[in-house]
Amino acid sequence: MNGASTTVVLPLGDGYRYEFDDSGQDPEAIRLWATGAIPFDGLNPGQGAARAELRKRLNSLTAGPGEILVANFTGPKAANADIENIVLYNIGGACFTASMQHGVRFEYAGGPVLPSPSEHSFPCAYEYGLNALNEPLRHWKRRKRLAQFRKVDLGPPGSPKALVQVWRAVRRANTMVIEQRMTRSAPFGMFLRVGRPTGDPKRLTPALVKSLVDGTVSALQAHGDQNTVDEMAARLAKQVDMRAEQIAAMLVDTSNVVLGSVWHLVHRFRKEGVQWNPSDQLCVAGEVLLEVADGPDWQLSGEVWELMPSALTPA
Repeated sequence: MNGASTTVVLPLGDGYRYEFDDSGQDPEAIRLWATGAIPFDGLNPGQGAARAELRKRLNSLTAGPGEILVANFTGPKAANADIENIVLYNIGGACFTASMQHGVRFEYAGGPVLPSPSEHSFPCAYEYGLNALNEPLRHWKRRKRLAQFRKVDLGPPGSPKALVQVWRAVRRANTMVIEQRMTRSAPFGMFLRVGRPTGDPKRLTPALVKSLVDGTVSALQAHGDQNTVDEMAARLAKQVDMRAEQIAAMLVDTSNVVLGSVWHLVHRFRKEGVQWNPSDQLCVAGEVLLEVADGPDWQLSGEVWELMPSALTPA
């Protein structure tokens, strides 16, 4: 066993085991092997300990000029799990402040997981590092471009950038160019550039990345259940400045749905809320870059690509 790496087996009966690479061979990378992905909440003691240590290490990453955070996950995941949630949102926000100041790229690799430095076998692994923003994807390559849009207005400085606002903005984009439709259930990639107005202190966070990705995916899909669309539109009208009938028409419009339809793209959540259910589990790679807007408001540009696996071996 490599004495420079750390394996932790918690004697608490939860069965969760993890290991970090402390070998020093690649000091710019943070690698974690574990017996399962870390959830957002409901963590057992082992998952909580692993996340706390991961957050501590991520705090040490500071992106320099032209650098972005790269976050990869290898191994099995739940069928409805989103890769950006696994590597970013479920881990936390503040620990990414310095590493995500220019942008982030995330990828999912199904496996196999290479042995840890101690040569133990783990079903999944996380890897974080800083790369030049023009680096190619590691586990996927672009097959065909599905759609592109540019400089969609996300609102003035200080306004929230919730999923429904991103959905509305992209859905109504007059710059949208539809090139092809996605092959049924094919993996795809989302490559976004968000323009921040000069002087706005808002940072790129896992929560903002989630809203941008989920909102854009939702805008490229349609709500299939005609029997529930009016109720969902009425609920959404309480969250965004639009009439319910306008929202209903946008939800079922299939003209720009390059990612297909979802029977319940939006469904009931609690007493009066909604929960979005886009096919973002098929988004296996993505990128969100932060740049300076050329106007007073926040802007969003992006491309959506159908992807295929690359020939590179997962790390």
